Amino acid sequence: MQENTMIRGPLFDEEGRMAIIDGMRYYKKTQDQNNMVRFCVELDEAVDPECLAYGVRKALRRLRIFRLAVVSDEKRFFLKEHHGDPVIHENVPGRYTVGGEENSGYLNRVGFSGNQISIDFFHGITDGAGLSAFARTMLYYYYLKKNGAAPAADGRTLLEDTPEDPREYADCQLFVPEEEVQGDKRYEYAKAFQIPEERMTIPYASKCYLLKADAEAFERVMRKAGSSRSGMLAAFMNRVIDECHDIGDEPIVAALAADARKAYGAEKTLQCCVSTLPVWYDREIRELSFAEQLGAARKMIAEGAAPHNVVAAAQRTRKFNEALDTRFATLEEKKAFARQVNKQGGVKYTYGLSYVGEIQYDPGVQEHVKASYFMLCANTIPVIIEAAKCGALYYICYCTQLVEDPYVFRLQEKFLSEGIPCTCEQQADFEETLALF
Repeated sequence: MQENTMIRGPLFDEEGRMAIIDGMRYYKKTQDQNNMVRFCVELDEAVDPECLAYGVRKALRRLRIFRLAVVSDEKRFFLKEHHGDPVIHENVPGRYTVGGEENSGYLNRVGFSGNQISIDFFHGITDGAGLSAFARTMLYYYYLKKNGAAPAADGRTLLEDTPEDPREYADCQLFVPEEEVQGDKRYEYAKAFQIPEERMTIPYASKCYLLKADAEAFERVMRKAGSSRSGMLAAFMNRVIDECHDIGDEPIVAALAADARKAYGAEKTLQCCVSTLPVWYDREIRELSFAEQLGAARKMIAEGAAPHNVVAAAQRTRKFNEALDTRFATLEEKKAFARQVNKQGGVKYTYGLSYVGEIQYDPGVQEHVKASYFMLCANTIPVIIEAAKCGALYYICYCTQLVEDPYVFRLQEKFLSEGIPCTCEQQADFEETLALF
């Protein structure tokens, strides 16, 4: 589909509020499940707090999507532009919050410690693509302040003199066509294999591991197998889980978060724009060779990500949310229903997986970046894997709620057995940030 040059507006009502069309992400939030992603950037030297504050102010001024905060009335949630002096936090152990006084009301939190910058953000508003744009702008101005001169740029970073496009902060559903689109008949399963191990007692915390895989070797194996990045990660993890358990008649199913911008024709939006694709592994796939399993995973993803299938799924989501809005009169009723639906949906998947893509900065910034990666707490599914490429490595952040996780080092072994150099290090436990709305 072609990129839309128009959106179905208006974006804001007379009170300056933006309607939340994909309301489930907001209504299902609880104290222990906030859908707050953390993005980490490691620099080649200690972070300068003054330069970081300057970069954040410039990025917030340019990128309106990151100035949106959640407001509500008795019936529903909305987004409304927020203004306040952003706070830069020095990171210490403990659970962080966003949306409150200590964060000046913003739904994103920027912190630092040593040479690392962390950005926590509410996934309902934006996603990895949006956050990458914010980080590019922030770091451009960070190094402009630090060096007293603009870093070498490639023209893609959104700067203060780059004209703003309303599509940047438009809800992705505003790009989805009204005319009904028919999707293909999909693989059907009533319940996915559920990982049986004991889970941690703190529901908003995960054990965290960071795998670093050599990008050149990874891509060489991928091309030889006729697979894809997400397909390889899913095939590796599916095989690992199968080796640890007798999966029986219930398939292993990865919940793959895929960027839906091209399918919607919504390339400009920085609001959250993802579609969940199932990547399954059953007894039939078990009988295939490993090379064939890699190809099968790629085929599932390609078919699921076909524009007509993604748009058809989006239209179903929109109908569901419209029904949610009209069926339940109050905000509390909507929240109670959405949380119940969320629990029921949990049995559809075994683990979560997302490949964000390649994270690139301006040349004058990239030379200072040692690593960039995402992490998402495994409090909705017992294992969540977030992968991204930066420089010469694939960074694969593995978060697990399991007290004794039997999979992560086996996953590393899959890379090594295919000739892909890969390290695996346990990080500090990841405590998901609490969004105060």
